[in-house]
Amino acid sequence: TGNERFLVWFEGPKGSPQMVPVGKVRQGWHGWDDLFWVQTINSVSRLDLAHQATLPGPEGFLASSYYDVAVQPKGVFWLATSEGLARYAPPLWRTPAALRPWALPVYALVESENGAVWIMDAQGLRRCFKEEWQTFPFPDGGEFFFQPTDSMEELSNGNLAFTASGRGYVFDPVTRFFSRPADFLRKTIC
Repeated sequence: TGNERFLVWFEGPKGSPQMVPVGKVRQGWHGWDDLFWVQTINSVSRLDLAHQATLPGPEGFLASSYYDVAVQPKGVFWLATSEGLARYAPPLWRTPAALRPWALPVYALVESENGAVWIMDAQGLRRCFKEEWQTFPFPDGGEFFFQPTDSMEELSNGNLAFTASGRGYVFDPVTRFFSRPADFLRKTIC
């Protein structure tokens, strides 16, 4: 009814159609990692339906108009733009679906003995264990300045030691407490 536009796709060979309203979208196509790409006359962006979010399109597509798209396997597509033809291929590193709402740079990453993956970003520490993510914000909204030499390591007792803003810190995952022990010497942890 009316002028509403929808993105429609089918889940499986006998699945019922799925629909989502998309505004002024001219074309849409399924990409990698359960994202949908959408094209309007003046933009290309991604829809993350799991988190109900619109994500920016690929950097480097500097065109005033987008006319058509040709989709290839494995997430590759070509765009016909006012500036010529542009090709997109998915990057080697892709943000895990659970981390897309944060979309922050990762400054350190470590895998613990129990298989948990820890990452350090500007807001705190994040742990993925058995595909479930938990966030541990830095104390008092601490704002750190990260350097290329900053790193993180799991200690023998299961705590995490990391450096940020030129200082050493320890995080205890059991108590969820950040500390800055006096005997923790600042050094690059490999």
